[in-house]
Amino acid sequence: MANLEKIMAETSKSYDNSRKALNNQINAISGDLAAQQNRINAQYAQQGKNLVNQRNWQAQSSSMAASRNGGSFGGSSEIANKKYYQQAYVPAVTQMQTNQANDLSSAESDANQRRLNLQQTLAQLNDEASKYAM
Repeated sequence: MANLEKIMAETSKSYDNSRKALNNQINAISGDLAAQQNRINAQYAQQGKNLVNQRNWQAQSSSMAASRNGGSFGGSSEIANKKYYQQAYVPAVTQMQTNQANDLSSAESDANQRRLNLQQTLAQLNDEASKYAM
């Protein structure tokens, strides 16, 4: 009987490395998520800078065009800037912010799903190991 108990204890102990590996993967998810969120935020910050640069270029271009056409005092550059702002800049910024929120939400959902899957695997492993525990 002692041999059977020893075999059962050894078998139960053999699951320790798998438990440790699963726990390490579970613990790494938070850091992976934070890194992914940082990458997403950096990507969208760069896109935001590009939009601001485009807006500034458009304002300068409108001003120069109005100046060449003698309309710099007639408000034509302000009208062109307002039109660009309403028709191009604001929708682009709004879409960018929506995309960023969606990407961050998706990253979090994926991380939570990975965590859940690993926790379920760990629970199954623990159930299996408990069959051999004394």
